[in-house]
Amino acid sequence: MSDASGTFADTTERLTEAYRRRCTGLDEMLGADGKPRSAWKAFGERLDLVGLDEMRRRQREIKRRLREDGATYHVYGNPQGPEHPWALDALPLLIDAPQWHRVSKGLEQRAHLLGLLLADLYGPQRALHDGLIPPAAVLDHPGFLRMLVGAPLPRPQPLPLYAADLARGPDERLWLLSDRVQAPSGLGYALENRRVMAETQPRLYRDLQVAGLGGFLGAFEQNLRALAGDAYESLGLLTPGPYNETFFDQALLAAHLGIPLLQGDDLNASGGSLRMPRGAPLHVLLRRLDADWCDPLELRPDSLLGVPGMLELVRRGRLTLINPPGCGVLENFALIPFLPALSRTWLGEELLLPQVATWWCGQPKALEHVLARLDSLVVRPIARQLGPAVFPGSLDRSARERLAERIRAQPGRWIGQAPAVHSTAPVLQDDGLAPRAVVLRSFAAAGDEGYAVLPGALVRTSVHAGDPDTRGRQGGPSKDLWVPADDTAAQAPWLRSPHRARATPIPPHAADNLFWTGRYMARAEALGRSLRAWSWRVDGTDSAVLRTRLLDTLAVLAGMPAVPRLHPHAALVEFITGSAGTGGLSVHLNHLETCLGSIRERLPADAPALNRQLRPSTGHDGSQALLGLERQLTALWALEGIFSEGIMPHDGGAFFACGLRLERALSLVTLLNHTLIGTLPDPQSEDALAEAALAAVGGTETHRRSHGWPPEAAGVLDLLIREPDFARSLSYQLEALERAARRLPGLPIATRIDWADRVRAIAAPLVAQRLSQPDGAGRLLQTIDANLRALADELTTYYFPPAPQLRIHRTL
Repeated sequence: MSDASGTFADTTERLTEAYRRRCTGLDEMLGADGKPRSAWKAFGERLDLVGLDEMRRRQREIKRRLREDGATYHVYGNPQGPEHPWALDALPLLIDAPQWHRVSKGLEQRAHLLGLLLADLYGPQRALHDGLIPPAAVLDHPGFLRMLVGAPLPRPQPLPLYAADLARGPDERLWLLSDRVQAPSGLGYALENRRVMAETQPRLYRDLQVAGLGGFLGAFEQNLRALAGDAYESLGLLTPGPYNETFFDQALLAAHLGIPLLQGDDLNASGGSLRMPRGAPLHVLLRRLDADWCDPLELRPDSLLGVPGMLELVRRGRLTLINPPGCGVLENFALIPFLPALSRTWLGEELLLPQVATWWCGQPKALEHVLARLDSLVVRPIARQLGPAVFPGSLDRSARERLAERIRAQPGRWIGQAPAVHSTAPVLQDDGLAPRAVVLRSFAAAGDEGYAVLPGALVRTSVHAGDPDTRGRQGGPSKDLWVPADDTAAQAPWLRSPHRARATPIPPHAADNLFWTGRYMARAEALGRSLRAWSWRVDGTDSAVLRTRLLDTLAVLAGMPAVPRLHPHAALVEFITGSAGTGGLSVHLNHLETCLGSIRERLPADAPALNRQLRPSTGHDGSQALLGLERQLTALWALEGIFSEGIMPHDGGAFFACGLRLERALSLVTLLNHTLIGTLPDPQSEDALAEAALAAVGGTETHRRSHGWPPEAAGVLDLLIREPDFARSLSYQLEALERAARRLPGLPIATRIDWADRVRAIAAPLVAQRLSQPDGAGRLLQTIDANLRALADELTTYYFPPAPQLRIHRTL
């Protein structure tokens, strides 16, 4: 198991021996005789050689890798917060080649059969007319969308992507538990699991000759390209957004495929095609949004996730959705009893994958059977959206009677199933290996001549011994399934495609949030620096003029309408905590966190950890707020650095740079206007304010070396406004803004040049005009402020989506 030199573990007992005593039933590693199965023999020997301590070390390394990748899973309504770290067990699940060959053939067959059924249900409906499937079992299912009957389906296979949940049955074969076709999740997680396992345990991966996943990914990409007419710019992945429970899975899959991750707000269906603003038409969307939410005009009117008019484009053949809307009817549990006969009639074959015995209560005999054996069956609605599975044996008598009445009232909406048998597999724990129930989810991708099956799977485990629940929100760590490769060439974890070198279009929601990430970062930094530099000046000065000017400036930087009517020290704390809700550093940072959460798929690896450092310390007393200020500023500076270096301009970095430089310029103009511009009663106050302005931007030592000491207002204005080589000056910000404007992606070259030239025109008076008098500087600053805000509004109007739910960022 180890890539280090093999030394025997200093444990008193072999891990496999201890695990054998914990197993009480069907197990993946151990056969009925208690000995390791053929696929596990070499692995078990390595496991005993490495020992528990080394396995724990490897588990820590896996956890670290996943944390660096930002791998997460959302659990709605969880009191600990929705975002949970993705967990991966250090032990893979192993299956031998002959068994996986049978499984692959079964998955291909089932995907083909369901594709034929999908085309039939939305076409001639022979299966219903010929009595192969009762019409009520289909027509009463909420996944059957009548408005799409007759709409064109993808070719050559109506079902481009198929997924199935599998578990080992009592005959030791892998049984099919359920079909997943609506918007099957988990492929991105499976790719992440494989990458992490192959990198943390490369020697074991190589020695066991594990089949790589690149061939499957390549076949899937090839089918996408074929559907899009080999135009990769017309491809995208439609996501519900960053707060969906499997958003990381969606973002990672889009990155591997080299296609943009799009939200409904990024798209419009006007003009006879689906497109981003000023973008090329999109012909193919990989859909991770359930069909109900895709089009508020024809489906759920309360949906803010889809695109009005999308289904009309599907009907007209202008848009291909993968998988097609309406395919959710194939996840209908009522179909299960009829698929064996359908396979014999249409394919001339028996189903290769055994399935759990199922009775549809819409048939009188099946209803009688289910009600007579209610205590020993699992009962569930025919559609997942109608409710969860029920285990009548765990209910008291009155609850079972109420359930029976519900079934009798609407028998066509219920099925009964024999309880599934779950095998166990070893999971690494602190005290060794423990058996936990496992369920596999594997995938089949359509091609010209059938389906390619993923030589692996996303494996989910249960939390507790004896508990079969492996669902993501309650389950234990995931696993990676290892299948032997046919040849060594198929072992490579990835296959790269030529499109990877090309930049994908920047969706408007991503550009918007990158732009405002830069702006909120600059706002928070300007306020934080000023608070740190001025806290002792506000508390310690006897000058009412100085205190008033500084507090007024802080209020504007904080976005507050006025200085809080508090003692100066308490006002400083309010500028940090923003407890009144009208502005403050915490408000800026909360908006920044919202922006970062909306572009999690684009964040550099260290950004999530730094983002957590921006959160305020527990409690809101003044000492904690002021002490936490230094930590928050340090995290801001680090976050700005990794954003500037970690996101290339064509991948959205230019939007971040524009937002950062624009807001820095505006914040500096605000600071100068409220400190050094305007009449002051005495020279002493003017000098104190000049020194405070320098301290707020970190320019004290620079001014000391370039202009001498003590500072005077004219010299400070000259440094902070005109000096092109001082990184905090207004001139420097405008020059950097001009460079960023020239590199904005997705805009015509002429438009980018025009905006850059306008920034240069805004900066031109800084060179031409001497700033010896504050009044002249004040008029110039007001002009620059107005021009910058107008340019920001124009950029927002031109590029970003107008949807109200995205307009969380507004003026300071």
